[in-house]
Amino acid sequence: MVWIESNNFQTFWKANPKTIDTHISLLFEELSLLPSLNLIVPVGGRALNVLCNSGTPETNTKKGGMSITNWRGSIISANRGKIKGKKCIPIIHPAAIMRAWLDR
Repeated sequence: MVWIESNNFQTFWKANPKTIDTHISLLFEELSLLPSLNLIVPVGGRALNVLCNSGTPETNTKKGGMSITNWRGSIISANRGKIKGKKCIPIIHPAAIMRAWLDR
């Protein structure tokens, strides 16, 4: 794994695509093991795009992903993997609110 000092996810994604794909698959497997799972709360735009869009964590709003500011608080169906059809209510990541105070 590559340490990214600049906290740039795009750079991390390009350096570790197989690692991220593996972790996404593990997340879907873990969520599918919860039989009474009714609601998933994706925290941030990347989580929203992984669960509710056909995109990858690399996808962002500039590349056609779902915008967290437009979808926060909405009830959306997950459409990937074994959790397809589960309800998701995305929220803005708390760290993002600290950078963009108007999103609070």
